Amino acid sequence: TASIHGLRPNMTNITQDGVNVQDNAGRNTLFAIGAHNLDDIAEFRVVAGTIHSDSGTGAAQVNMVTPSGSNEFHGSLFEFHRNKALNANSFFSNQNGIPRPAQIENKFGGRAGGPLEIPNVYNGRNRTFFFTAIEISRLPYQVTRDRTVWEQDARDGIFKYRDASGNLRQVNLLDIAPVHRSINPITKDLLDDTPLPNIGGFGDGLNTRGYRFLSKQMTTGERITGRIDHKLKESASGRVHQLEVVMSHRNRLSRPDVMNDRDPAFDHGLGLNIEGRGLVTAVAIHSSLGP
Repeated sequence: TASIHGLRPNMTNITQDGVNVQDNAGRNTLFAIGAHNLDDIAEFRVVAGTIHSDSGTGAAQVNMVTPSGSNEFHGSLFEFHRNKALNANSFFSNQNGIPRPAQIENKFGGRAGGPLEIPNVYNGRNRTFFFTAIEISRLPYQVTRDRTVWEQDARDGIFKYRDASGNLRQVNLLDIAPVHRSINPITKDLLDDTPLPNIGGFGDGLNTRGYRFLSKQMTTGERITGRIDHKLKESASGRVHQLEVVMSHRNRLSRPDVMNDRDPAFDHGLGLNIEGRGLVTAVAIHSSLGP
């Protein structure tokens, strides 16, 4: 729902090192193929209105540039941690004895850059530079789910109802079954695999009620960025030709995909996973022409 300069979302062009990194099927305003972190962004620009001729499609341009190395070695490490220890539970989960969902997040990684040097083989000072950044994330996640399940009597074939006068009545469906007096074994296995109710407020209150539980998801991710800059030629007159190669890899796996309701029906069983991968490669030659 974001908008830049009042423009429609599909009128924004997002590039990293000159390469379009949008999901061009949806082309949302600020949605790129792979999320970035602070360590692999050296420059960030938003341009709207009159744009240059080297820009791509879009009246608004979001440009990101990957850092490059230099003649000095630089690096850093980081760890970001979030924990549920200080979080409060919701009122209704407390009321029904459901524990607070886990909100734990771990992100760690680092960056390094400098001249490319191979001892006794190559000295890249003033000529070849490298930069690399990595971020690894581990995000366990839980969300409260409410399901409608059968009461024990209904599982045994005894169904309750109210007649026209509002009186509560019940009937044993197995007693009036024309042939069989027992539950089909396949149906019984399914019923036995379904938990009993633990909350009210769902179902008809006679044969069905609610079951509340925490559905779990584990999301793992890796973001790896590498860049090489190499001066092909530099003259005293100021002419410089430089090769630039940038590669960015993104991977994200959610097991199961709780955010899109692909988790199991109950707090056991298997759900569907979702995985996203992205690889962006940019190769360019920059030339500065002198007299």
